[in-house]
Amino acid sequence: MTLDFNDNHEITLSILHEDQPYLLWSSGVRFVFVMRGTVSALLHGQTHMLSPAGFCLVHPLELCQISCFADSKALMVYIPQDYIRLSGFTDSAWDCLAVDAQASPQTICDELRRLFAKIVSLYFNRAPKQVLNAAVMQFFQFLEQNFHAEKSDAGEHLPSTSMDRITQVLKLIHSRWNEDISVPELAEQVHVSPNYLSRFFSRHIHMTITDYIGSIRIHHALAMLRENHCSVTDVALQAGFPNSSAFIRKFKQQFGVTPKQYAKDLEEQRKNQQPDVLLPNMQTEAGDFAALFKYLPLDDDRISATEKTLYPLQINASAEGRPIRPIWQKLLNFGYAREGLLASVQQQIMRAQQEIGFEYIRFHGIFDDNIQIYQENSEGQPVLNFLYADLLTDFLISQGFKLYIELGLMPSALKKYDIFVVSDEVYSELTYVDQHVSIAEYLPEQTILINGLSKSHAMTGWRIGYACGPQVILKQMLKIHQFAIMCAPTTSQYAGVSALKNGDEDVAHMRDEYNGRRRYLVHRFKEMGLECFEPFGAFYAFPCIKEFGMTSDEFATRFLQEEKVAVVPGTAFGACGEGFLRISYAYSLEALKEALDRMERFVQKLRAEKKEA
Repeated sequence: MTLDFNDNHEITLSILHEDQPYLLWSSGVRFVFVMRGTVSALLHGQTHMLSPAGFCLVHPLELCQISCFADSKALMVYIPQDYIRLSGFTDSAWDCLAVDAQASPQTICDELRRLFAKIVSLYFNRAPKQVLNAAVMQFFQFLEQNFHAEKSDAGEHLPSTSMDRITQVLKLIHSRWNEDISVPELAEQVHVSPNYLSRFFSRHIHMTITDYIGSIRIHHALAMLRENHCSVTDVALQAGFPNSSAFIRKFKQQFGVTPKQYAKDLEEQRKNQQPDVLLPNMQTEAGDFAALFKYLPLDDDRISATEKTLYPLQINASAEGRPIRPIWQKLLNFGYAREGLLASVQQQIMRAQQEIGFEYIRFHGIFDDNIQIYQENSEGQPVLNFLYADLLTDFLISQGFKLYIELGLMPSALKKYDIFVVSDEVYSELTYVDQHVSIAEYLPEQTILINGLSKSHAMTGWRIGYACGPQVILKQMLKIHQFAIMCAPTTSQYAGVSALKNGDEDVAHMRDEYNGRRRYLVHRFKEMGLECFEPFGAFYAFPCIKEFGMTSDEFATRFLQEEKVAVVPGTAFGACGEGFLRISYAYSLEALKEALDRMERFVQKLRAEKKEA
């Protein structure tokens, strides 16, 4: 079993063959096309037999097992989540499966094959990235128009901890699929209770653990029946079934015939050289890619990256349309930070802002040597210079942009040092837009990760936290800690272990609740006319109160006295917090509604006073 949990940000192409089954699961979309022979696709507990020109689409975070039988090959293209997001179809789902070349509706399926062949052709010919991207967008648009389906829970967002746990469970199952493996044993391996694991697995895989193991065993048993002359009892035992009766019952449920009858029919078909009823074998006489590239118009499979090619775009003006999401109004990327200091680039940015009106501006290389933030003098002492960084950020902020800064490109003078990163990720489970990614994933040997349960599991006051990092660092931390601070109470430790083992669903529920309150707060501030940056994590909002000409302390004090609502002045978090308030939404929605009603009344009163003055 090959576990393929591809999560990179580039389009990748793979050839699948009969060596071993492939278990597919990723945040992007996978499209599998059968080039030769017979391929089985196990989706949601159902096995689909695909012959040449058959295809299937695997949604983000949807589990699929692909197996190629003897002398079979399939082509798989992985399209990352970024492309789905750019296409505007993040919330879409597609019912996209065809067992063979004659799948109905044939015309639509053939057009999808043509679009897929175009992507593959461009990929192999190393076409310019913008050309390949355009072909991918066209592919998604056609999917949305012709294969649209109601979205299921298969693509729901999973926290990184849940993804890791699912991956661990799947690895265990597929390494021991033919052994007597029980749910309690699996639960012990991943350090959760059996009941929790059963609920957790069913929720995310949409099958019980028992049914999933049974489907995997049936899948292997089918291959044994086709390729070996074993008895039904031998196949049942080799596939991990407790007895032949359980195997026969599961096989008949899956395929409508008994294994014995299937083996008998298979033998007759082989004698008569007839195609297998369940597993048709339509071998192509041409090369491996003939089954795909035959759908291309003449010469499309020989596209050169250097030649100028016209790509026709078919538009049905009479078809029912749908609003286009103005994704281009969200973010603009201008590359390296140093380029943002050029007058010509700044003029282009301002012109683009006038024409498009985007919200975020993205760049990287803020620590690049060209920005000269960090240098060293002749004695090796650091010399810090934020002039160019300030000039860039001041310009962008003056234009009303929200900054999206990618940290990277360490100053060359620092590369000679063993630099460690101390990363406080206590709010890692409370993110609402994108999935949290720890810097430890990129610098595992240089990161000391600090976290706790106060925020993720609402265990404030239990005094349970933890640190992860290189062993040489943690040993010294332990020495200091054990002689300076008493350990957490035993009850707190047991509670923390239980929270980590069994609390993922509770964390997800809490995050959903916070997300609703977050959106409510931002909406109310907008109604009040108070500018407020939308928070994407934690449970705090910072509305701006600069329009009233009061300090944060003055506003908070008067608000408390007149409306009996306490808020935290922004200056509690440094001088940059002046003119802002910190408001927590870790309260009930009813309490928040009452507090915001009073705040709206207070704000209207201040505006009236200002107008009278």
